[in-house]
Amino acid sequence: MTSAATTPCSKRALSSVILVVAALSGSVAAARGTVRSGTSGFERISKGVIDLGLDNTLLSRYSKAGTSSTLNLSYFGGITGRYFVGDNLGLGLSLNGFYARDHSSDEAGTSTTELTASDRGVMAFAMMDYFMRLGHSFFLKPGLGGGFFYGWRTLPAAQGLKLENTLVGGAGRLNLGVVYYASAHMNLKAGADVIVRVGQEKPSDAQASNDESQRFTSVEAGFSVGVGYSF
Repeated sequence: MTSAATTPCSKRALSSVILVVAALSGSVAAARGTVRSGTSGFERISKGVIDLGLDNTLLSRYSKAGTSSTLNLSYFGGITGRYFVGDNLGLGLSLNGFYARDHSSDEAGTSTTELTASDRGVMAFAMMDYFMRLGHSFFLKPGLGGGFFYGWRTLPAAQGLKLENTLVGGAGRLNLGVVYYASAHMNLKAGADVIVRVGQEKPSDAQASNDESQRFTSVEAGFSVGVGYSF
């Protein structure tokens, strides 16, 4: 008759499984902490909840003066990971891609001159958001963040050529939105978003001097929508 012995390796494996299950159980319990009985819906997002979200912001503007017209399009989109350090107070990191396009045209007699410039790149923010209960699972969410960006700017040049300059600098973000918790795990977001970029535009030519760098400031504001998953 033989008896099974538990080896040190199997003990460590069993301990690891127990720790993972305990961590997941704690996260699920934290997420369920948002649930309240009755008809008032979700009343708070508990400390310890983790939220992963997808956010999109789009801005378009068209202006016309005389024979000249301008169309501006901007898009910001990315993922945000948020950890609630206290009830309704979340700290997070957001990684976004951005694309902005300016197209202008000018009619002079029978000829039309068109110019197009575009920005593209990535941004990263450290964010702080506070969720203020409105009732029936709705929350008002003001948020503030700061970070940096890196990208490229494409400009028209002579003879149909294009120049590509490097963009680098700091960025700030301010948003005010409404979040609806459809369940303890799923939520929908919508609101206003303002993104400010302050940095330098540097010629991509390695031989260009620092004197050719130009400082710039851009402010984009638009409407954002997103979806999140909490656990």
